[in-house]
Amino acid sequence: MIIYHQRKKYATQLTRVSLKMKFFLALMIFAGGGFFYLFFISPVFQINQIAINGNKNISEKNIDQTVDEYLNRRFLFFWRPRNIILAKSKEISQKILDKYVLIGEVSVAKKYFHKIEIAIKEREIFAIWCKAVIRKQDKDINEAIINEVSGDLLTIKDIEIAEEFIPTDRCYYIDDTGIIFSKAPQSFGSLILRIDEIYDKDVKIGDKILNNGIIASIMSVQKSFNTKNLKIIKFFIKNLKLPDLEILTSENWKIYLDRDANIENQMEILEKVLEKKITVSERKNLEYIDLRIPDRVYYR
Repeated sequence: MIIYHQRKKYATQLTRVSLKMKFFLALMIFAGGGFFYLFFISPVFQINQIAINGNKNISEKNIDQTVDEYLNRRFLFFWRPRNIILAKSKEISQKILDKYVLIGEVSVAKKYFHKIEIAIKEREIFAIWCKAVIRKQDKDINEAIINEVSGDLLTIKDIEIAEEFIPTDRCYYIDDTGIIFSKAPQSFGSLILRIDEIYDKDVKIGDKILNNGIIASIMSVQKSFNTKNLKIIKFFIKNLKLPDLEILTSENWKIYLDRDANIENQMEILEKVLEKKITVSERKNLEYIDLRIPDRVYYR
């Protein structure tokens, strides 16, 4: 009888523990379900407002549609949450950048509980980049050389020029990072900088056509170019493996620079040469000034 009573008491205790565990488990499931519903299904955290600013050429409607596609994506194979907790700012930014090449920067901020704010920065025109080909030809010239140190004037004869740029009609707008973001007409004049490059590959919108080093060199030239009544019309890039940078001026003569050398120093030398060695009247017949060799200025 004692053994039976102990077994019955032990079974009763097990039943109580089992009931407590079941109750606790049911409570956890209920609490978890309530938590899941509150944070992920209920309208408390659902995004119902998208504020977009900074866009100029891309419509707000198109950007809004791209964001909606992301927010309405399937989650767990069946559920479209539009939930501000699940929405990731970096993913939204990348979706917009991938869709619109014209957009250079995107900032996304979540404003709890129902709003996200999107700041757009569109790419701005830095230059018109045009694909060019090269044509070879030979001719003899006489070239004047100034020793920048001594000021002596020398002449070299029978120097051969064998290559000529031939621009094509394949032109594109690029921003200050060298990214192509739109087709462009051929442009002549000083209103928009033009860059002609010998390029043997196909190009498309979104390509990074110029590296940061070349962009920095061009910007440095623009910043340092202070010659009065003279403007830069066009840059020529013949070979990216070479440090040469050619510039066409508004007076239809060229400047040859070395990208690997100090651009500001070369531009200072150019100003001195134009001020002291080559008069304004002589510049009418000038073909080029070459500053690529240290302590030498070549011109014709």
